Amino acid sequence: MEQEGAAKRWSRTLASAIENLTAQRVGELTDAIGGLVFDMIADRLGESGGELARDMRDSVSRSASESLDHRIKQAVSPDVLDIFRALASELHTLSGRPLALSIDACEVLPDEDFRQLLSLAETPTAGVSIRAALATASGVESSRVLELKMAGASEVELPGLQPSAVEEWLRAKSLPVHHLGHLLRATDGLPLYVDAAIGHLQAGGRIRELPVRDNFVEQTKDLLRRLDAKQQQAVVLLCAFTDPPPTSYVQGELRCTELEWSVIEAELIRQRAFATTVGDHAWFHEVRRRAFWEHALNPPQRHLSAETALQWLIPQLEEGPTTYELCADLVTMFEHVPSAIANFQNLDQVMSLGDEELKLLAAFIELGEQQRQHVVEVNSALAHARTAFGSRGDALTYLSNLQECGLLTIAQDEHQALGVPVWGSQVARAAAFGRIVRTLNRTVIPSIASALFDELFRPALGPFAISSYGLGSPGLVSMSESLREMDYEREGDKVTIHRRYGVMIRGALGDVATHAVVSFDDQEGRDRALSLLPDVKDEYSFGARFSVESVHPWPHPSAPLRSNRFLRAVELLSGVDLGHGSSNKRVTAVSTESLEDELIAVKQLDAVMRGRTEGLERSAMNLDRSRGYAFYEMNGSQAICTLYGTEQVLEIAPPDGRPFGPLYATSIALATGLEGVSVGRMTYRSGRSDKDPLAERLQDHAKSVSAFNKAQRYPRKELLLEQDTLRRELLTAMELRTDDAIALRDSGLIVDKGTSLYRTTFLSIHATRGRTDLLEGMEHSLSEMSFVNDSENVLHLVFDAQEDGGWLQPDDLEARFGVSAPDSEPISSSQSVLQMGIERRLGYDPLGSGGLWFRWPDLPEEE
Repeated sequence: MEQEGAAKRWSRTLASAIENLTAQRVGELTDAIGGLVFDMIADRLGESGGELARDMRDSVSRSASESLDHRIKQAVSPDVLDIFRALASELHTLSGRPLALSIDACEVLPDEDFRQLLSLAETPTAGVSIRAALATASGVESSRVLELKMAGASEVELPGLQPSAVEEWLRAKSLPVHHLGHLLRATDGLPLYVDAAIGHLQAGGRIRELPVRDNFVEQTKDLLRRLDAKQQQAVVLLCAFTDPPPTSYVQGELRCTELEWSVIEAELIRQRAFATTVGDHAWFHEVRRRAFWEHALNPPQRHLSAETALQWLIPQLEEGPTTYELCADLVTMFEHVPSAIANFQNLDQVMSLGDEELKLLAAFIELGEQQRQHVVEVNSALAHARTAFGSRGDALTYLSNLQECGLLTIAQDEHQALGVPVWGSQVARAAAFGRIVRTLNRTVIPSIASALFDELFRPALGPFAISSYGLGSPGLVSMSESLREMDYEREGDKVTIHRRYGVMIRGALGDVATHAVVSFDDQEGRDRALSLLPDVKDEYSFGARFSVESVHPWPHPSAPLRSNRFLRAVELLSGVDLGHGSSNKRVTAVSTESLEDELIAVKQLDAVMRGRTEGLERSAMNLDRSRGYAFYEMNGSQAICTLYGTEQVLEIAPPDGRPFGPLYATSIALATGLEGVSVGRMTYRSGRSDKDPLAERLQDHAKSVSAFNKAQRYPRKELLLEQDTLRRELLTAMELRTDDAIALRDSGLIVDKGTSLYRTTFLSIHATRGRTDLLEGMEHSLSEMSFVNDSENVLHLVFDAQEDGGWLQPDDLEARFGVSAPDSEPISSSQSVLQMGIERRLGYDPLGSGGLWFRWPDLPEEE
């Protein structure tokens, strides 16, 4: 009912408003329409009929009909304002809320409509606000803002979008985020401009080639013509630069004083030639600057401006570090003064490089570190060119082209290839930076690993002893080994061993993986860094979003990990013990006749284990990423290469029938044609291995976890030598083993002996309380007997006070454990040293690094 009443009220309000406004105009409207009709009669009936019509028209009282007649013909009436005010006021009253009307593009309103907008601003209606948007690209448009302010309107300058919002927009359109910095510079983050720029990128265009609208170009030419000679000279001089040069340079070239320049600058601002601020200087909006440079200036003006700019630019570049914008300007100036290129070594080669060669050169620049004399592993540079710069196609050809033109020198042997850029002149190096910025729409960051570490990690680290960092994503085993090595300080024959604490950091700059390991002299400093590092991030300073993906302490408190976890599960499922001393044991249940079948089975086993692990354990097994393989067979030999980021198994052919050389990683990447895949280690075999492939793979994972444990510096798991604690730990391990075995059985990859995967186990521990310190358990014993259980795991555990517990017998179980033995025959019976027996059942490697330490319940924990 309320909605119906509101609708009726609105209808009456509308009718009433129109009736009140039109009643006083009815006569005028009749006269005006009559006048129009009489004119039509005159046109149709000729001169005599026209005279008659005019006589009739003159006899009608017209009051304001002539002006109304004009307004009807022009489709303009001030009555619209009255109607608007009445309706807006009534709507405000009806809704009980403020009414806001938004009008866009007011800079293009016809003069009559703009005067009506001024009228609304002069006599505002209570409860009603009008938001008029104007783009102030010229002095004329700016004058409209002034008129509105004088009429009583308030001015609000709209800021651009935040970088994070523009980045989200880019991602939503599936565009690379490295465009962000240049896009913000070209658009100021203003939504309409951002929208146009993103559309341009989606169509395959480049930010620096954003189209300038024809009407904007004409407007810019008109603006230049309106300026006086000195102001024009300033525009011709300055529009060659992306960023404002020093004021001293401007005054020198214009031969003007500081006061005279301030007057020129003020007029350029008033005329909207300068419409933004860069640093402390008024400056062109980038689209306006390009309109001046590319369209308003004639060729002689551009040549003269470029020649003048080069005379100032080159000394700046030769003196030392400069900005990317100046490097890009340098390239533009040489394009307009090509005769100057020959004056600088290797500059012609840089200026003529193709896009793909430029991407590879950029990769060498980013990976080169000063402490290594900017020498870069070539495979790494080729991979970085693909990942960071989107290089595609025949990378080895691009590499050869860089060598042939003298911009890259390479040294290699059968194992490794190293490369370093050759610049010849500082100007050539600056031009390379400029071409990368202009052509690739991405800033190149020299020694990017050091830059990331110094600017992002170092502030969160505080004081530390030693660090190592780089691009890529090494495994936690190698990162732990690096930190363990940092404990040893060598000076000649003297070795000092420190007890340091470290952090292992993995991050990502867009699609590029980064890492760092840092060693601290004290645990307090390390722990402070651990609390701050996860929050380290950067939105766009390095051309893409940076975030920390994982931070691990070293030594890791969760070590040791269960290195034999999956070996125990395979033993439960197949009856085959793959522990120490085992060789040539078969557990694979699927066909591995061909090398492809073998690799598919290994890949599937990895997937099962990845699904059964998470976090630290998955990382220690190097199962963080999906894994596939590329392989070839030739003359009875085999080559196998691991591919990270895919689960495909691909057969490839070696180039020209020869084995791959030190650039195998790039050759493999090209041969597979896969995107987003990184190439791992290449292994060669003289023929088919006689080892079981899945047994070997399971043992490799166990060794990887053992290596992680060993690298943690004396890792241990401390257990209370107390019945409930031990029973809980051992039963949890039994359940995990069963679940792992079920997953392996379901995969069909491992031989299944066909028995239940559940067990009833009896354990008797003999431990004499003769010590007052930590009990390592080597002089104590564990007796065990197990039976198959159809539906669940059951564990019976006792502490046996006998001096020698001896082997368990089925007939002794009721007396020693208080329960009867199962009806079936036992499937295992053993006696072992206590520590080794418990370690084995918990999934640790009894002969490996790291394991268990026992402690009596009433002893304090070791400091």
